[in-house]
Amino acid sequence: MPSRSETIDLLARRVRDEVVGKSPRYALLRQALNLDLTRTQAALTADPRDESSERSSHLDELLFEDLLSGISERREDPLFVDQLRSFAESRAHGDLESMVTRFNPNLFAWTVFWAGFNYMHILNRVQVVEETPGTLRQIRRLAKSEPLFTASGHQSNIDQVLLGTLFYKHRIPMPLFQAGANLGQGKTKHLLPLLGAYFIDKTRLGTVNGERPDLMYLLTRTANRHAQFERPWPLHDYPQGGRSYDGKFPGTHYKTGRPMLYTSLVSDALDFQAKGKPVHVALFSISYAFPPEGKQLYDHFLSHETIPDTNVMGEWREADRFYRPFSRQELPIIIYVHRPRLLSDFGSKPEAATRAILTTIGEGRHVLPFTLLAETLATGEPEGDYDTLHRRFQDARQDHEGSRMHPTLQSERIERAFGHALQSHLKLGTLTEENGVYRIAEPGSIQFAANTIQHLR
Repeated sequence: MPSRSETIDLLARRVRDEVVGKSPRYALLRQALNLDLTRTQAALTADPRDESSERSSHLDELLFEDLLSGISERREDPLFVDQLRSFAESRAHGDLESMVTRFNPNLFAWTVFWAGFNYMHILNRVQVVEETPGTLRQIRRLAKSEPLFTASGHQSNIDQVLLGTLFYKHRIPMPLFQAGANLGQGKTKHLLPLLGAYFIDKTRLGTVNGERPDLMYLLTRTANRHAQFERPWPLHDYPQGGRSYDGKFPGTHYKTGRPMLYTSLVSDALDFQAKGKPVHVALFSISYAFPPEGKQLYDHFLSHETIPDTNVMGEWREADRFYRPFSRQELPIIIYVHRPRLLSDFGSKPEAATRAILTTIGEGRHVLPFTLLAETLATGEPEGDYDTLHRRFQDARQDHEGSRMHPTLQSERIERAFGHALQSHLKLGTLTEENGVYRIAEPGSIQFAANTIQHLR
């Protein structure tokens, strides 16, 4: 009969071989479950009669063996799934404490201060608009006392810089936010968790290429979120599930061609709400004239390829250099803050509620001079002289009557808005001018910018 130590080794090999198919993702599985085999071995070898032993605070031996013995074969067994869920819930509060402990508020404050200098060309062009006066104060109060998640559209990797700075300036507790495993590169691998991020592997969620979801990974993530709602500690979500490669809102998946929709957090929040504690939702609509990676996103959308993994801090530096030649009026960024609402206001089913949340975020987007001129060119003649384009620009503005707009698009200031839009397109290289005639130079970038306000028509 094998010894206890040999049994542990055998079980470890079984989870490696059977559950993840001899994949190096075994290490990720252990990390996600927070399974420390040293502590587990202590639990299994402890005296079962000693109630204060390591064993009493961990999984019993039978459940541990069940956990490691072929999740793939037993994922349809309700009893087994309940056992796995109980295990995940028993670990969730410890996982949350680890995440909260890693979050360093002093480092976060320093990062915002540092970002103000290093990314000033990004942050100095941001305008914050509240749905009603005091909206941010209301969100701050809820974030400190009630289950809350924040959500926004996702167009650029600088979204988190914008929102993090906003939360800090208005003393809103920084929500824990999920970051794709592709962002765990270079310095950001160590920095982002200190700022409230936790990495997720989308391939294990079944959201990439249609893989079968990793059951234990899903259960662990749900249990951790419920623990965050109980604490309470706010979470942040991108209901699109990723950046929009084609510029549209919520976007079209660059591989499948289907509308982007990510119901995970809403589903977990509805499950938690069913326990009797209402969950609040605070939504933010970010409007870019043109995100720094817009051209790259659209190129990869057309080729149906994902953007290669990059160093996020490098992207932020590139974004600041991208915006440097442009004035605040030429390429503005607007953050519209919706008043917080109960999750139940959006619906009781995950998909319907997520769609309603996305619709609300989309309605908060603003028409900006740059995007309006792009739409003018993308939907009509791709060239024209100054007077012709100006007249078409005014007509396009009338088509968006009722949408939220940049202040310069008010009728008495529309001449200035058109001038800023034309100048920014020329600087960016999306338009060229020859003998008084303006022509499209980069059709993809023009289409991308036009797509960002297509849903507002």
